[in-house]
Amino acid sequence: MSTSIDLRQLRYFLAVSEERNFRRAALRLHLSQPPLSRQIHLLEEQLGVQLFVRSKAGAALTPAGAAFLPEVKKALQQVDKAIAVARASRAADSGQFVVGYTTVFDRSAIPDVLDGLRRRFPDWRIAIQGKHSISLVRDVKNGIMDAALIGLHTDPQGLVLETIREEPMVAALPANHPLARKRRLGFDELPASRCSGSNVN
Repeated sequence: MSTSIDLRQLRYFLAVSEERNFRRAALRLHLSQPPLSRQIHLLEEQLGVQLFVRSKAGAALTPAGAAFLPEVKKALQQVDKAIAVARASRAADSGQFVVGYTTVFDRSAIPDVLDGLRRRFPDWRIAIQGKHSISLVRDVKNGIMDAALIGLHTDPQGLVLETIREEPMVAALPANHPLARKRRLGFDELPASRCSGSNVN
């Protein structure tokens, strides 16, 4: 008795056991009936037991077939799971990671962040896109981006937020401007006409 069973035979057995009919099982499997019947016969010979009682009404499971059925289901489920895990691993090893950055600063200001991603995921393609912070938050929420570097004034709207760098902000004023003598300025001290675009985006 051989124990070298083809995975197709298990799928064929499952189809016949569920359809209770060789013709319907063959249609479901996109086969003609004779090859299906031959494979089931071969499976029975390999196992040394009869799996079905054939009749004009269809195919009924024998006690051996009924005992075999739940184990076949478990085996096929495990095979499908193994295939899914392998494919997911392949995608993870050669995927794409999309990072957005706020255009308020130049992309060259964040090379260490991108270099770290490339070292950690050498097989991934790191795609980089520059936008305003509000658009970046929306894209991350919609799954268009995986992560984004935004200005901290922006409401993350439920996203996980982590500070990775703090940069001082400088106000450029004419030397003779009254505020130029002050060492520190608040946004509310700047003329409204000049600070409308000063927020970090």
